[in-house]
Amino acid sequence: GASPAASQLLLDAVTEFEPFVLRTRLVAFKHHDKCSSVWLVPDESSLEQVKKLQEACGAVFPQPKRNKKLKKLLGFTPHMTLGQFPSEYAAKTFIALVADKLGNLTFPVQDIYLLSRPDRNSSAVDQLRVPLGTPNYNISLVSAISEYASLRKAG
Repeated sequence: GASPAASQLLLDAVTEFEPFVLRTRLVAFKHHDKCSSVWLVPDESSLEQVKKLQEACGAVFPQPKRNKKLKKLLGFTPHMTLGQFPSEYAAKTFIALVADKLGNLTFPVQDIYLLSRPDRNSSAVDQLRVPLGTPNYNISLVSAISEYASLRKAG
């Protein structure tokens, strides 16, 4: 599970990051002539904050070497895949159809979640919330237990 030592390392790494609002935009990413994806990515105003936060977390929990090679090849592009399409034209058509609803979504980024499994074969996932910014030590024991119980229930 998520150890207190690991959560303290992550907390120390993200203390300098204040909560922020992530603004997004839609992009078509062409893999090859017969496959394109539509991604929801941070807009330019949010991208630098996301990359710096990812670097801070990566310094505490580095990726395995095989992922470093892939990261170097592709670069770090934080995104959410919304769909894959048979052509770049189809992906851009989808964007045109949903741009009014999905083109400018915003998300508050206030916490990082440390996810861990007891072992490789377990389907159980432990979650630990690590807040961005200066820690608030005025949390009551009752609210801490309540939050822990809701996270455990969420799985």
